[in-house]
Amino acid sequence: MAPPPPTTIGGTPIAGNTGASPSPSASRPIAAAAGAGVTAAGTAAGAATSALAPTASQLDPQPAAPSAGDATLSRAEVKAALADFSRLVSAIQGELSSNGLKITALADRSIFARAGLRKGDTVTAVDGKPLQSIDDAADIYSRAGTARAMSVSIIRHNKPATLRIVIQ
Repeated sequence: MAPPPPTTIGGTPIAGNTGASPSPSASRPIAAAAGAGVTAAGTAAGAATSALAPTASQLDPQPAAPSAGDATLSRAEVKAALADFSRLVSAIQGELSSNGLKITALADRSIFARAGLRKGDTVTAVDGKPLQSIDDAADIYSRAGTARAMSVSIIRHNKPATLRIVIQ
């Protein structure tokens, strides 16, 4: 049986996408609501977690991770951002993997920055739905226009946090 055809966006094949499971070292550029120049890594990035007892460094008091906090966006600014897809996707870059979207670059005044995201954050889920693929990013994009609020689960400074975004 032949492998499935590569995924395309606007008729252009996504580089390195053969439709097969990616190899651990595979990385390919994709464009989605999560952003142009986002790379989909074939394996989970970052340190593995363990169910074992905490290490000494985990027991030592650590400064608290910055509060992810809440953000309020106007319905007009969300609609304007969604209406200019090219500008929207150029505002964020990162690596998309089974761990989520690791943000490697973020435009300072973008809607993503106003929502509270920062360079270095890993977005793991939006409204409880994991963000692991271009399809997941497209689903977020399609829901954003009518959402009244969104809950964005992130990892910031190796600690889980939640951004709560209200759209008025």
